[in-house]
Amino acid sequence: MRRQLGHAPFQVGGRWRTRNGWQLLLLESWFAGSADGEGRLGLSQLQEMERALADHSDPHALVVLHHPPVPMDSPALDELGLLDAELLSAVVEGHPRVRGVCWGHAHQALDLFRTGGVRFMCTPATCMQFKPRNDFATDERPPGYRVIDLHSDGSIASEVVWLEGYVDGDVQPGLRTRPGKRRKPVHGGSGAASMPRTVSGACTETGADRRCRL
Repeated sequence: MRRQLGHAPFQVGGRWRTRNGWQLLLLESWFAGSADGEGRLGLSQLQEMERALADHSDPHALVVLHHPPVPMDSPALDELGLLDAELLSAVVEGHPRVRGVCWGHAHQALDLFRTGGVRFMCTPATCMQFKPRNDFATDERPPGYRVIDLHSDGSIASEVVWLEGYVDGDVQPGLRTRPGKRRKPVHGGSGAASMPRTVSGACTETGADRRCRL
């Protein structure tokens, strides 16, 4: 990715600040010693994350990385997640201004609200998808991507866009899904969080977690 996107207007890794009060932390979870594709942040990057979040210049923060920092309810896929996910969670829980965490790697979509109202979002792949809760079984879902709007009040509005008209490497005219409706912000904090709008899917609650499969 650095070779392809390591130049303006792109940025790989580091920090990014928006004009409306958000700090984005772009973490790198790939590491050279990975045996099967699992990820790791490492102590030095976690310490840098702590230092960045201790800077309260911006009231809100979004953490972005590649590997899943939470279980995806798929044993084989979870083995390829973030090895130091517990350490990342501890940093996030220690800084209330973190409003959301976003990742990919799992080839499926997921919305999860954890303790404190932090929103955890998995972005689907721009190629094939895996069926949720099935170890590497291919889903019929088309390529997709996630749109995230960060609002100045700390709320996050996000939706997944599925390219339903995708055929043989092309999207047929007029068949892009998820047109036009305005995304509804979802507020963080300790109160109840609104569910994200979905085309189809299922939401469940387990303890303090609220999961939505899109």
